[in-house]
Amino acid sequence: MKFIKLVTVVLLIIWGLILARSSANLKLTNPNQNIHTPKAQLNNSKTEIQEPKFIKNYAYYDYESNFEKEELSLHSNLEELAFSKQKIQNLNCKFMTNAGFYTEKKSHIGLFKQNNKIISKQIKHNLFDSFVGFSNSTKEFYIGKKTQVEKYENIFQTGPMLFNNGEIQKLKLKNDNNARRIVVAQTNENKIYFVTFFDSKLKTSGPLLSDLPTLLQEYAKLKGIKISNATNLDGGNHSFFISGNQNLPELSKAGGFICAKAR
Repeated sequence: MKFIKLVTVVLLIIWGLILARSSANLKLTNPNQNIHTPKAQLNNSKTEIQEPKFIKNYAYYDYESNFEKEELSLHSNLEELAFSKQKIQNLNCKFMTNAGFYTEKKSHIGLFKQNNKIISKQIKHNLFDSFVGFSNSTKEFYIGKKTQVEKYENIFQTGPMLFNNGEIQKLKLKNDNNARRIVVAQTNENKIYFVTFFDSKLKTSGPLLSDLPTLLQEYAKLKGIKISNATNLDGGNHSFFISGNQNLPELSKAGGFICAKAR
């Protein structure tokens, strides 16, 4: 009799352990647990990247700058060498892109004048044949082959020129390669457009530099604008283009950048 009671007690203990394990398994598979949280967060994301538009198989983003509602600033990045993500937050920029070229020795190539301070002097170069300048006090913006260093608070050397006085430029380059490109264009109505062309599958890649003038010409037709002057602002790994949900970060740090923010 005692043996039967002992067996009964043992069976009850084993049964209790089985029920406890089943309950634990049910808790682990509860759909309200953290294992499903990341999926819910992704669905509720408010920072989805905007799908680009296309011209001749190349994707593009663009940004129209309005001097009446915003101010532009030019910044050298050679001392700090910060990534754009950090700078755009610190400066509260609504738009930011790269500006100017620099050497392996961390010096600007050609003229770079920031807030009336000349950091680097002008050079003569067939590729870096143009200048981008602007002054917030006079609300003037300039793209051209003349220096105009005294006239503008901020100005830097870049190139090559893509449109000059309304005429498309034909580029003859010995060494050309596919890379993401950033350009700035000015219309006959003095509107300013920053545009980036890139490969949607490999975003650091894009058109040949020699293809930029015709791509920009197609862009102008699509937008219904007439470009007076336009120039190249570098490309590839050092280029970036950030405006709201249009986000193309750089792989390597840029030597300088333009920031646009509300007045």
